[in-house]
Amino acid sequence: MTKFATHANSRGSVHPDYRELWESLDHMNLEPVVEALTPQPHRVGRPPLPRKPIVRGLFLMPEEGITSVSELVRRLGNESNLRAACGFSEYVRLPSVATFHRVRRDMEVVREVVESRITEVMEQIGEGSPGFGEEVAVDATTIRSNSNGNRKPKSDPDADWGIGNSSGAKSGKSWTFGFKFLAATDANHNIPLHFEVVAANESEKSTFIPFMEKFLARGFEPKTVIADRGYDSEDNNEWLQERGIAPVIHKTTPKSKKHTRDELHKDGFAPDGSPLCGCGIKREFLRTDDRGFHVYGPNPEGCPARLPNGQIPFPAGYDPCGGEVAIDPKRDVRLFGGDIRRGSPEWNAAYRKRWSVERVFSRLKGRGRINDHHLRGLNSVKLLAQLHMLSLLTRKLIKLKEKARARAPDSLAA
Repeated sequence: MTKFATHANSRGSVHPDYRELWESLDHMNLEPVVEALTPQPHRVGRPPLPRKPIVRGLFLMPEEGITSVSELVRRLGNESNLRAACGFSEYVRLPSVATFHRVRRDMEVVREVVESRITEVMEQIGEGSPGFGEEVAVDATTIRSNSNGNRKPKSDPDADWGIGNSSGAKSGKSWTFGFKFLAATDANHNIPLHFEVVAANESEKSTFIPFMEKFLARGFEPKTVIADRGYDSEDNNEWLQERGIAPVIHKTTPKSKKHTRDELHKDGFAPDGSPLCGCGIKREFLRTDDRGFHVYGPNPEGCPARLPNGQIPFPAGYDPCGGEVAIDPKRDVRLFGGDIRRGSPEWNAAYRKRWSVERVFSRLKGRGRINDHHLRGLNSVKLLAQLHMLSLLTRKLIKLKEKARARAPDSLAA
């Protein structure tokens, strides 16, 4: 244990940067977590250490980019303002590294209490965010395990090898031994709404429906769900459409020019769902009729298969390139796009919002440094993800309250 003297024991006397940290911890409302972790007093011997400052210390780790309990204890011993923000009293002994580790392990058992703090902060954010949860972007990234995946047997039995973006949105794909972090974010406000942690070898395509079922069970009612080609399948598209949710999922790209040519002529439709004329030319979208069908007409640039004299190389009276064609989008949701026509300006505008989930990943792996940890096991990494998500959401809530306070004192800031 380290003995220290606190030179700043009131919020008004600490450095402004630490006052913001203090405010962030207060917004998390950690009392239910402290209560769940507080042991019963012993009949004999020394009373247990207060859990509140220890819990606040563990929750500030993502806020300060602290990646290990040892680093946390070292900084608490050296920085009086940080101790004050956590609530350690004056002239007491700082709990040992082992004590912090023990409380953190206990916290893994009561993760549902931590989850309730996330839900509470998210509900407050939703009150001040128009259209909250209506457009949702879904994606996954990897979180490494603090173990060697090449060892036999594995030192982290919960982890596995998987390919994904392990260092941020711009670094490309790489193999990682660890876990996969699935997230759904509000595509308009860049706010995480729901997340799951699974082994890194889990397929994004196969985990999509179970993940979305848990997301909808939390009370969200999205109108649109956006995802990249890793989630492209008939089942995923139709599952969303059946629940009144417009799927905006990028189709898998053919891997060669031959496949591209074959795909263009498959069943008479282009990859974006546009019907082809008899010469294999994409028709032009005209309108959506009263039935919700998409109506297409001839290509305005004409058909290159026509002869130089303007005639077509088909029998007299037969023009497969003319006339209008009506397509029921629900006939094949994956091909046509369902409620939002695939390839339309509306579809493209919605798909561009997919980057909202990548921005969340960048924050977690940049400022939050979620990959710089010393943990093994699924439960430990799940708690790590919860702490980082609560930190991110709390920062967002504070910014919203500051904006509301500037606009009107009786709004969200009240």
